[in-house]
Amino acid sequence: MAFPLGLAFAHLYKKNYMINIKNKLVRMTKAPKLIEIIIYLLIILLFGIFGYTAVHSNVGNKIIYEHLTSLISMFALLFIVILKNIQSGLLITLGVYSYEIYLIQWPLMYRYDFVYKYTAPFLGTMIYIGIFIIFGFCLNRIVKKII
Repeated sequence: MAFPLGLAFAHLYKKNYMINIKNKLVRMTKAPKLIEIIIYLLIILLFGIFGYTAVHSNVGNKIIYEHLTSLISMFALLFIVILKNIQSGLLITLGVYSYEIYLIQWPLMYRYDFVYKYTAPFLGTMIYIGIFIIFGFCLNRIVKKII
């Protein structure tokens, strides 16, 4: 579900549908500050939902509960990004090289998982993100030279 949902929301984000809806609401109302306040309250609520699902992740329960909690967390973050129109250089870079990262991630981690054995999970994840961006960049350059 993550890949098709990611594509659908990337399309919505790229076409600025949510920003256009927000702008139309602001233009239609006689109190544009009220719309802004409602949007910020909604963002605060979404942060609360994300925080709750991050702490109470249902890990160890049935798989359906784990996945639903993960989806709720993802949707909360996604709507925060859409409503606030946040740009992240790291996420843009990951998006540019996502196909290359997709190709190399699981074989590399499955076969040669050396980082998580010797580091804390947070640090290991950051190291892997760096490694995958470097691999993605290299694979992207190789493919562009071949083509």
